[in-house]
Amino acid sequence: MNEEIAYTVFEQQSEQIPYECTYIVNKPEVRTGTRQVVDYKMETRERTRKQIKYVDETRTRTRKELTYTTEKKSETYPVITYSTEKKTKEISFTFNVPETTPTPVQTTRYE
Repeated sequence: MNEEIAYTVFEQQSEQIPYECTYIVNKPEVRTGTRQVVDYKMETRERTRKQIKYVDETRTRTRKELTYTTEKKSETYPVITYSTEKKTKEISFTFNVPETTPTPVQTTRYE
């Protein structure tokens, strides 16, 4: 079966277009200036701090103790089983078949 398909084709074309371009040129230059210089001096400072003494002491506390027991429980639940089965389905569809009919053509042949 032959089938006729319509499609669009794109062809690549190139064209030169004149343009102007601006260039930025960096030129080195020498600059001079003044700045402040910081001079550090060493100095000794003193401060007072509080001193803490620690004393050990014994404390007691009460807490709850937990006990655990083991027990057996039984439970019933449904069991589900799965099985596979094959199914078929009939689908009806229509397609067009091209029909050709011969057309007689009269021609004249010269020798």
